[in-house]
Amino acid sequence: MLWICAIGAYIIANTFWLFALKGGSGLARGAMIFSVVSAILALIIGVYFYGERLGIIEYIGIGLGIFSLACMFWKG
Repeated sequence: MLWICAIGAYIIANTFWLFALKGGSGLARGAMIFSVVSAILALIIGVYFYGERLGIIEYIGIGLGIFSLACMFWKG
């Protein structure tokens, strides 16, 4: 049953990826968004479902990932 959820999540993620590309997000920008968001989601799943603990390096990585997304969307 879990594999059905995994395939469904994969299909949903790729559908959003295609809509982002079609909407003019650009390949490089879309790839960065997809990579950062999927890494953060994997980290959340690891913490909540598998009881993993985060160290200082992981917190720094999360912060840098969110900072990189903020820099990409900042229209300064």
